[in-house]
Amino acid sequence: MFLLPKGNPLYENVAAAKVKLPEILDKLKNGGFTGYLNFVFPSSNVILFFEGGKLISTMCEQGNTRLSGFEALAALCSHIFAGGGSLSVYRLSRDLVMGLHALLHGEVLYKGQELKLIDVKGLLEKMRRNSSTAA
Repeated sequence: MFLLPKGNPLYENVAAAKVKLPEILDKLKNGGFTGYLNFVFPSSNVILFFEGGKLISTMCEQGNTRLSGFEALAALCSHIFAGGGSLSVYRLSRDLVMGLHALLHGEVLYKGQELKLIDVKGLLEKMRRNSSTAA
């Protein structure tokens, strides 16, 4: 499951079965919404990122499988029709949305581990050396 910052909540825990996706997408577009929609279902989690009213990214996590783009939207529609689940909508800054988009779609360089075990200064230096040799 994705752990994302909540930002400014606009709606929380709305029944997904009551959601009319085309109407919501149109409302967010016309309102110039920047943030994300978080759909939580029993077997999956779907996130839609928006920047300035434009849908810029979709991500669906089902167990160990991640889907993006059209496949994630198709999975979202299937889950909505199946019933169950909830929707939460959070407004975020443009910079944070773009950073989260890059985080979810970027290449994982270092797997997560407990923070107190990480030498942050050493890790940053190693990343700096690797990026300078790659350039």
